[in-house]
Amino acid sequence: YTIAGVYSGKNPLDVIRYYGPAYLTVVGTMSSAATLGVALQCADKAKPLRKDMVQFGIPLFANIHLCGSVLTEVFFCMTIS
Repeated sequence: YTIAGVYSGKNPLDVIRYYGPAYLTVVGTMSSAATLGVALQCADKAKPLRKDMVQFGIPLFANIHLCGSVLTEVFFCMTIS
């Protein structure tokens, strides 16, 4: 967020303050797909973000991130066992 804020010249806290529900949903479900709707609603509230980029970028990168989620779940299972 800091690098993007420096690059764009906008305050990253204007985006982060709306993401509380999305962070709670992702921690509770451990699923990018389950969080997608909540993340879109949170990002729509953030004024610095362009609406067309939000509607395109969040679903795209949530699907790309699914591989990382699988690796995280395998790591947690290995840690517990």
